[in-house]
Amino acid sequence: MSRVLTWWSTIRQGPVEVATRPLPWRPILAWAVVATVLGAGLVLLDLRSSSAEVGGLVHTGPTGPASALIATDFPDQPQFTYGESDGPMFYAVARDFWDLDRAAESLDRPRYRLNRPVYPFLGWLGHPTGGGDGLVLSLLLVNVAAMFLASVSLGSLSATFRGPPWLGVFVTLLPGAQMAVRIECADLLAVALMLAATVLLIRGRWLGATAVAVAAVLTKEPVLLTFIGLALWRRDRRGAVFVGVPVAVFGLWYLYVRLRFGDSGQDVIEFGPPFAGIADSVRLLWSQGEHGYALLSFVALVVLAVVGIIRHRLGHPLMPALLLNLALVSLLSITPIGLTRNGTRSALPAMVLALVLAATPAQRWRRLDRPSAGEPPRSAPEASDAVGSLVVE
Repeated sequence: MSRVLTWWSTIRQGPVEVATRPLPWRPILAWAVVATVLGAGLVLLDLRSSSAEVGGLVHTGPTGPASALIATDFPDQPQFTYGESDGPMFYAVARDFWDLDRAAESLDRPRYRLNRPVYPFLGWLGHPTGGGDGLVLSLLLVNVAAMFLASVSLGSLSATFRGPPWLGVFVTLLPGAQMAVRIECADLLAVALMLAATVLLIRGRWLGATAVAVAAVLTKEPVLLTFIGLALWRRDRRGAVFVGVPVAVFGLWYLYVRLRFGDSGQDVIEFGPPFAGIADSVRLLWSQGEHGYALLSFVALVVLAVVGIIRHRLGHPLMPALLLNLALVSLLSITPIGLTRNGTRSALPAMVLALVLAATPAQRWRRLDRPSAGEPPRSAPEASDAVGSLVVE
């Protein structure tokens, strides 16, 4: 009972926010420019070399739900099953963003696809007059901007934890980031917003963090696990607001979509028993030499996560978020984890968190309002080595 009362007292009191050490903006921004140029360049090179097999930025097969729409907007683009992706779903929503009933006609699962409106909305903003090449280019530019934001945010998060600002270069080169841009999906934008919200929260800008978190969850809802992890680490009112507002907004949007659109009847089994999807991927795909990039992403995630966990144990502010994302990966079925087009993207949120933990030095981080036994809470002037609401012991 005493522990419960202490925890509740902490929630009521809230964190003691202190002046944040300034970020090294010049190197962070410079490396972000390098990351964006490299990342976008690799996507364009892959597009040029693989379009005959994988298709363009937006590609569907002749039996896909968006086949008629793609055939109308791109009559000269061949349609073949190999390389079919989720990109046409985002394209269809962006093309008719203010007529979701019409957009739903080109979606396999409207209730599922329309839960993620931010990426197609931004694409529509860049080209609000129908579809075609202009809309495809707009969606591509949104993802290129997401490359820059993800790199800036990852570099800032690394610098916040006394890591190298050049760490942001790696986010645009990860297989999941490359795949998201190559097939015009929302994963990289969601991760970029997730990282931005995390930096803002860690550095004491919790109102801005909450607003960005709402956008992130409406871009792709699994990033909510990261926000729940951060709230679990904070255990205060601001952490509760940080995760509660996105949950409420997404819940209202989810309810609206569910009530407005009927069940398509096209179910995809995305979850199963822990590690069953990974075992199936190894047995049926990866051991046969198929979908190697999905295997590469999974192995890289495991290595980075193990290094990060060994280095920081459980005391790091990002550790609960990483563990929740790893738990999600362990529950994925073979379709979202084993296939290159899916597995690389599914591993992306956990991978960027693991990358920060693996690349930043081991420190004992604790909240300023939670002193060690027998030690009074530190005030802002006394916390000379503090970062946001954190202090290094």
